[in-house]
Amino acid sequence: MTVVYAANPPGGPALHALVVGVGHYPKFPEPGLPSAARSAVAFAKWLIEEFNLPSTPLGSVELLLTPPPVGPEGPDPSARWANQAVDPATIDNFVAAVGELTPGSNGWLHRASSHEDNIALVYFCGHGLQKGTVSSLLFQDFDANPLLANRFSNALNLSSFAEGMERCLARRQFFAIDACRSLPSWLYGYNGSLGQDVIAPDFDSQPVNPRRCAVLRSTAPSQASYGDPVGLSRFTQALLYALNGPAANDRFNPHGEWEVWSDDFPKVLERLANTGVLPWRWGASPPMYDVSASFVLHVPRDPKVPVLVTCNPPADNLHASLRLVDPLGETEFGTRGPAASQWVYDLKLVEFCAEAAFVNGNAPRRSVARRAIPPCMLVSLE
Repeated sequence: MTVVYAANPPGGPALHALVVGVGHYPKFPEPGLPSAARSAVAFAKWLIEEFNLPSTPLGSVELLLTPPPVGPEGPDPSARWANQAVDPATIDNFVAAVGELTPGSNGWLHRASSHEDNIALVYFCGHGLQKGTVSSLLFQDFDANPLLANRFSNALNLSSFAEGMERCLARRQFFAIDACRSLPSWLYGYNGSLGQDVIAPDFDSQPVNPRRCAVLRSTAPSQASYGDPVGLSRFTQALLYALNGPAANDRFNPHGEWEVWSDDFPKVLERLANTGVLPWRWGASPPMYDVSASFVLHVPRDPKVPVLVTCNPPADNLHASLRLVDPLGETEFGTRGPAASQWVYDLKLVEFCAEAAFVNGNAPRRSVARRAIPPCMLVSLE
């Protein structure tokens, strides 16, 4: 087990995270996932550097990481943890990291259970599959050899694990699972186990207070999830972006603070893709919840939202210099020269106007004053 961040025990509730990235599978015929290791590193860094929830500060981050093989250009620094050696993402290391609920244990499960108002968070990025309603997450040492007695001994049965997490005393739980849910052809006809439970459900012992558990998946059942050859996975890139502003709202905070709630992600991520903020569309594989629950997960310190500015007709963008200013025109927030596409600018939650000045002699255009609010703002200059 590798704890890469541990705060002094605050005595009150805290968030305890278990982060897993599997970027290489030595015994699995499917290609490696270099973006999985990068994504896990990026998510762990975001927790340590940017996560903010005053009522539930960060308590610990445990990381398991299998980087991709070293290429001719040397190791990929973005797929490795720079500050210390990290245990590889094998199933045995995962079992050890989770640990036990027994007194004296120092595993993630024990830390997460130290206070009823804790948040237990699990992030996984790597290969996955789904058969029926059962999802399986594959660890570094997974071997698909059909001659093995149980080829899924090095995999996690996510469905059973999430159900077994009822035993964790933390009543707020959040899973972010970045993995495929498709059924490969080599699994047709297989009726055996789809992985270890790790935490077996115990229906004879139930906590008094109900659990609020959100399991956010990167894709829909039967669909693939997509990585990137040089960057983060699509889902993790979008999730981290949304956490810092687009997923926030102030509807339920009496003081007007912007908060990210655990049940808002799919609609926000789909909106960001459909409006062109993200450089892809989710298509038939949008992020969605297996189960959803509503609680405050994060309070962005300096939230920003994307403002999309375009001329109408869009062909006029080729002749327009665009800028965002305050309603009095005294403060300029950002500018862009002529280009074919719409302009996306991440703006603080302030009042603004959009302006277009044309190099071909057309009359300038100016929008009405608006306030930037999540998830995104669309401005058409006509």
